[in-house]
Amino acid sequence: MSRRSSIFFKVRLFFALFAFLLLAVFLVLGLEHHFRQGGDFMRRIDQNYASLFVIAKNHPEGVVLESLEIELLSESERERLLGLKGHRVMEMAGRRILVKDEGWMRQVLIEDSEQGGLALRDLRQASGFWLLGILFFLSILGIWGFYRAIMRSLLPLHLLERQILKFASGEIPEKSLWGGMDEVSRVGRAFHESALQVRALLDSREIFLRNAAHELKTPIAKGMVVAHMIENPRHKEWLLDIFLKMQSNLESIIMAEELSARELKPHMERLSLRQLCLEVREKLFLNERECVVEILPEVEMVCDRRLMHIALTNLIDNGLKFSTDHQVECAYFTGRVLIKNRGEALSEPIERYFEPFYKETSIRNERGSGLGLYLTKRVLEIQGLHLWYGYQKGKNIWAIGAEEKREEIECGKPSIKQSI
Repeated sequence: MSRRSSIFFKVRLFFALFAFLLLAVFLVLGLEHHFRQGGDFMRRIDQNYASLFVIAKNHPEGVVLESLEIELLSESERERLLGLKGHRVMEMAGRRILVKDEGWMRQVLIEDSEQGGLALRDLRQASGFWLLGILFFLSILGIWGFYRAIMRSLLPLHLLERQILKFASGEIPEKSLWGGMDEVSRVGRAFHESALQVRALLDSREIFLRNAAHELKTPIAKGMVVAHMIENPRHKEWLLDIFLKMQSNLESIIMAEELSARELKPHMERLSLRQLCLEVREKLFLNERECVVEILPEVEMVCDRRLMHIALTNLIDNGLKFSTDHQVECAYFTGRVLIKNRGEALSEPIERYFEPFYKETSIRNERGSGLGLYLTKRVLEIQGLHLWYGYQKGKNIWAIGAEEKREEIECGKPSIKQSI
């Protein structure tokens, strides 16, 4: 998930923008206060001009006039201010005035040819800045508290996400984690109840599938035993083919359910590919002409025996069913198992064949459950293997390998151009 699409990112961004806007507002208020109080300071000086000089002469060490909110500075402080740089020169009633701001303090130096020099500091402006500073601090503190409260109420979303991921892996979420009364806690409790219902349905489905498989496998097995006892070769082959297809369809449906429930855990081991192909050939009751195995005994692949059996069985069975010469070849080249049969190329986009219960609308595909290639792709993915398809020189080629490559196979072998 993109970080910018996260609700936590949006909340943080909102409060950051709000804090920035609040800072801008207080800066504007501070500037407005600064200019407004500057004019007010000059009016107070002008209204009490003569009396200020009299008080200054009586208090050369300086004095605070609380009624006017003005501080008369001492002679030494006046000399210090005169020695500083950066004064602003103003005129007030024909008098030359120097203005010097230090921090939040505005200080004014007046040079009067008759009255002499005078240095004053505005106390009202400083108190106004202190008030704005306190209000800004309290506002930021309130925003921070509100932000923390919202983030605490949203934090259970992380917990809910972890619980959903655990449920996806087969675990039941804990109800005790959702004791609050907020909306997220109510959603968490509702999810817990839904998870329990889903688990109950999955358990019921598993029991049903086990019972159905047992009830259906038994008559099929008995039918195959009886078929072997028939003396007429034609009838025997016909009945065995029927029971074998029924057994294959039943196993495909059960396997599809196991895949959808994510109950398959592969047991990876190094196995002989030739032996696997021979076992599948025997399982399908094929002879050496119908299923030609051209793999050396020492060639091995790391895979799950049961799952690889399923993949090879489906590919060999499909290849035999759709071949024009009733023959399938099993070969090995550059780390891939190749299943080849002579026949027509696939008529639909390759992705269609991997949809569950998809069957090509042709007279040659009247039988089957439509799950073969779907199961093949899924069981290979579980093992970390990949599947490719190609068509060359009148042959369909299916390739199984551990590396996801799309390069062409040379040396007279078919080029595998479509990776699934």
